[in-house]
Amino acid sequence: MAVNLTNDDLEENLVNAENDIDIIFDGETYEYKEKRKKLEDLKIQKHSWSLSEIYQKIKADTVNLAPIYQREEVWSAQTQAQFIESLFIGIMIPPVYLAEIRPKNPLESIKYEVVDGKQRLISIFKFFKNELKLSNGLQYYGDIFLNSTYSDIEAKYPEEIERVLSSVIDLYVIAQNADPEIKYDVFARLNQGNIKLTQAELRKAIYASELTNIIYREVDKIDTNPEFEKAFTKTDRNRFRHLNRVYQSVAYVEQYRVAQEENKDSIMFADYNSRPRDMINLVLQKYQSSDTKKLINIDDISKITLITYQLKKELHENPVYREIESENELPRTTEFSIDCLIPFYSEISNPTCQKQILEKLYDNQDYLKTFERSPSTTSMVNKRLGIVYNEIFE
Repeated sequence: MAVNLTNDDLEENLVNAENDIDIIFDGETYEYKEKRKKLEDLKIQKHSWSLSEIYQKIKADTVNLAPIYQREEVWSAQTQAQFIESLFIGIMIPPVYLAEIRPKNPLESIKYEVVDGKQRLISIFKFFKNELKLSNGLQYYGDIFLNSTYSDIEAKYPEEIERVLSSVIDLYVIAQNADPEIKYDVFARLNQGNIKLTQAELRKAIYASELTNIIYREVDKIDTNPEFEKAFTKTDRNRFRHLNRVYQSVAYVEQYRVAQEENKDSIMFADYNSRPRDMINLVLQKYQSSDTKKLINIDDISKITLITYQLKKELHENPVYREIESENELPRTTEFSIDCLIPFYSEISNPTCQKQILEKLYDNQDYLKTFERSPSTTSMVNKRLGIVYNEIFE
C-alpha cells in the first residue's frame, strides 16, 4: 500500500535534499528475505583492550579518533574528569564501536575508526598524555586527585594507576567486508544518542573513498566563498546538508550516464527505483571499488560542486520560485530541480544560462505538474529529466 504524504510531510523530508527515512512509493516494499541473507556477511568482532593498549593504539594512529564523519570533542573538562574518575572507581564502561579499515597494501596493519565512543577514548588519551587535569566534579577522589594530571597521580599513587592501566574496555569491530547497505543500517542503529550523525556523516564513514574525500574538500573550499553564503542555511551546514547535496548531485550525474551508456538515446536515471537514498549509496559504494567502471572524471567534481551551489543559490534566493511553490501548494521543488539539471552541468555552466533554463522550467505547466503528486517516483523523476533535456537541447 502506498504511503500518502501531506505537503507538510514532503516539506519536512525534502529539506535534507532527500528523505531522512525511507518513504515507500507505488506499493514498493523491501525484500526482507534478501536483506536477512545479507546479514550473513555482517561480522562484528569483540575485542577487550586494556586502557594501556588503547592509549598505545591511539598514539600509534592505529585507532583514528578524528574521522571526518565524527563530531568534534564535545565533552567539557569536568565531564572528562568525571569519566576518568569512573575508571578509578571501576564502573563498567559501555562498549566502544569501531569500523575496520583494511589497507590496500596487505603488509600494512589494519586500522580502526571510531563509530561510537569517541568522547570516552579522547578522555582516556588526553589523561594518559598529561593533557587533562582532573577538575571540579570528582565525587570520590576529589581530596587526592583534584587538579592532578596522570603524572601527578602516578608519582603519588602508582598502584592506583597500574590498576587502571590494566583494566579493560570491550570494543566491537565492524568488519570492512560487510555489505554496505547492512553496514549503513548498523551505523544508523548505533547512532541513536542525543547527537545523531547525519546521512552525510554516515556516508563518509561507510563509503570513504577518493571521491568522498574530494567532494569534502571541494565543498569546504566553495563554502568559504561569500557569494554562496546564502545557498545553504546555518542549519543546513550544521547538519552537513551541503555535503549531502553534492553527494546527491554526483549520484544523479553518474546514473544518468549509466543509462546513456546502456542506450545512448535513453533519457532516464539508472537504478533509481523511487529510492534516492539507495541510488546515492549505490554510487558511493561503486566509487570505493577499484574494479568498477566509473563514468565521472574526478576532475569534474569541482564543476559539479560549483554548479550545484549556483543552482541552489538561485532557487533558494529567487522569490519567483518560492512564490510558485506557495501559490500551487507544491512540495519543495529545489532539490528535485537540481537533480534533473545537474546531469547537464557542462551545458549549463554559465549562470546566465542556468537562470534562463530555470525560467523556462518554472513557466512550464507540465514540469510543475510533476511535483503535485508523488514527486519522488521513478516516473515523475524521469519525466522531469525529459522536460529539462528538451529545454536544453531542442
